[in-house]
Amino acid sequence: MKHPFQDRQVTTNLLRLIRRDAVVFLIILLVTLSLQRLSGAHSAAFGGHPDEASHYVTSVMVRDYVARGLPGNPVTFAKDFYLHYPRVAFGLWPPLFHLLSGMWMLAFGTNRTSIMFLLVAFTTAWAFIFCKVSRPALGTTGAAVAPVLLVLLPGTQESTSQVMLDLPVAVIMLLAMAAYARYLESERAADAFVFGVCAALALLVKYNALALALVPPLCVILTGRHYLWRTKNFWLPAVIVLLIDGPWYLMMRHLGIYAANLGTHTPTLTRAIIANVTNTILIAGPIVFVFAVAGGVLVRSGVRRTLDEGSRKLSSLYVVSVAMVLSLVIFHTAIYRSYLRYFLPAAPALLILSRPALDYVHSFFRQRTVLTAAALCLVVAVHVATTFGVSLKQTSAYVRAADAVISSGLAHNGAVLVSADAEGEGMLTAEFVMRDRRPDHYVVRASKVLATQDAMGDHYELKYHTPEQIMTVLDSIPVAIVVTQQCPIGKCGEHENLLKQAATLYPERWRLSSVIPSETAAPILIYQIVGNEGKPVQALQVDMLKTLGTTIDSQ
Repeated sequence: MKHPFQDRQVTTNLLRLIRRDAVVFLIILLVTLSLQRLSGAHSAAFGGHPDEASHYVTSVMVRDYVARGLPGNPVTFAKDFYLHYPRVAFGLWPPLFHLLSGMWMLAFGTNRTSIMFLLVAFTTAWAFIFCKVSRPALGTTGAAVAPVLLVLLPGTQESTSQVMLDLPVAVIMLLAMAAYARYLESERAADAFVFGVCAALALLVKYNALALALVPPLCVILTGRHYLWRTKNFWLPAVIVLLIDGPWYLMMRHLGIYAANLGTHTPTLTRAIIANVTNTILIAGPIVFVFAVAGGVLVRSGVRRTLDEGSRKLSSLYVVSVAMVLSLVIFHTAIYRSYLRYFLPAAPALLILSRPALDYVHSFFRQRTVLTAAALCLVVAVHVATTFGVSLKQTSAYVRAADAVISSGLAHNGAVLVSADAEGEGMLTAEFVMRDRRPDHYVVRASKVLATQDAMGDHYELKYHTPEQIMTVLDSIPVAIVVTQQCPIGKCGEHENLLKQAATLYPERWRLSSVIPSETAAPILIYQIVGNEGKPVQALQVDMLKTLGTTIDSQ
């Protein structure tokens, strides 16, 4: 029977732990939110990456479909939504993020602040989970400081200000990493099951999570536990992933293959290797990388001091961290992808791996506590100095452009044509989605209506070849307003020049109503097409043969 004093002591310790975690959580939340506000994301358009507008528009479409009580065939609903707002990409990516963000916006609205707070929630959750997972390795103080360092990283800041899939998948992959560390520690079926569920959920967010398939075999090789190959528990995660993800991937395989095609943009293997090693160095900063490599070597060679109690638990966490970093490098090199944001899941692993190297350095100082603390503060200061900088999102010009178009009196069901690069066309589309009582206006993307091309911009073909033909098309839709922005060299096709020629050839029809300065590119020009004011869309057709095998039209 426990003494009452023991019960009170347990309660006191629990309350102390809750208060400590609450303080860490609030600090992470405040730092994350402050950096996002400083980045300008709350007043910027969704143009940090060409895919950002697609994720926002697709999520709103899911939200609207549910809000209207699941009105009929979802494919028919998606086609009509795409015709109005041609940035829907459901199926090109797995559905979990779009479903989750759609439900979030059903509760909190489709405005910019709502979706930005969702990103803050992802980053805060990621950093706080890292705090809990890393505590056995980094200690109480280290596990409180490291999550803040994680939030301060440029890659984290950028992902917190962009509606992209990399941050959500990083959250789930961190949970998967923790689950597999527990499996290596216990070899229980329950821990293998949790890893399998986490891997399956991550793969329902983004294809890159397939890198998790390399973690188990790498852990077996690193630990030398080759007997695991013959156990059922080792293969359990693969079965779970096939059962959960198999139907979606089988049903959407043609869109997945289409989205994965790099076309003429495929780098050489050597360039992919160099780029991904560079990404591994940069994602958590060169200082952390050096300590992480040293820590990984110490763990593997056994130079790290032996820990009596909990050594297996720590060793498992270190091994899985090494496996996570290696799996991301190997996988993305094998598929010739080399974006820095793909390596976000490596950042927590690298921070954890830095601990053995720090311990090894500390062993030289022995009882010199002040000197040890000073050295650690110096390392952290150099790391922050070499990595920290507020990631600015300078895309507010398209917010002002959308306001100008709406205020010009665009008719209900009227059409606005936008000619810009992929980011520009996506930004204006997303801004109309945010403002419209959907479905209302039609955003006509010049790259989709005046030409045909695949997702990577390859196989470009003009559909119309003279300014006279362009004018005929604008009148047949009809288009009431044209928004243009000169593209960077090589990012747009010949249709851009044809629109300029049409404006020159028909000055009495093209009336320049607004010029919106851009922070980082050419100004945005807004023209009213005289004679088409107040006219609703009559005949709009979008070629979707490469994705859906059909065309979509307003008829």
